[in-house]
Amino acid sequence: MEVCCGTKSALQDACRVARMPYVGVVKEVETGAMFARVKQFVDVKSQLGYRWIHVHASTPCSSGSPLKHFGTGSLSEADVAWEGIMKAVPKYLTLGNSRSFELPRNNSIWKRDETKHVLKHGGLEFEAEVFLCQTGCKDDNGLPVGKCLMFRSSFSGFDVTLLKKDESLISPNKNL
Repeated sequence: MEVCCGTKSALQDACRVARMPYVGVVKEVETGAMFARVKQFVDVKSQLGYRWIHVHASTPCSSGSPLKHFGTGSLSEADVAWEGIMKAVPKYLTLGNSRSFELPRNNSIWKRDETKHVLKHGGLEFEAEVFLCQTGCKDDNGLPVGKCLMFRSSFSGFDVTLLKKDESLISPNKNL
């Protein structure tokens, strides 16, 4: 299950290729009706014998983007929407046997109380960094320059799998 995803996400494609059931919540995450529909999907799959449900969540990242520092500092539509979405995320996480959450590493959302609550109560204690959009340049520490996503998970195997995709991407200060 993927919460706060875009249509035709990479996770959806991977599930299709692996012939795994997939449900993605693109909009109305915060409504009770949407949660009921997703819960029904999970219940049906459980009755059909599927034994492991993984819930992956993210939130719109524009609310905490470093680019907001160039703006007026007032609340945006993204800020208002983010709060409602973040209040709904914990319910969805309870539907899974394992859980993960992801945002760009340099996003202020990681420091917010709502995010800390979700991470703690979701048992999202393992972390991994995944580097995207690499240009071939490296920083002073030898790490690729580009967008970096931070994943937090309740299942160490999830993060270990991400890290094994390219051992050179492991940040030396991780607690795995």
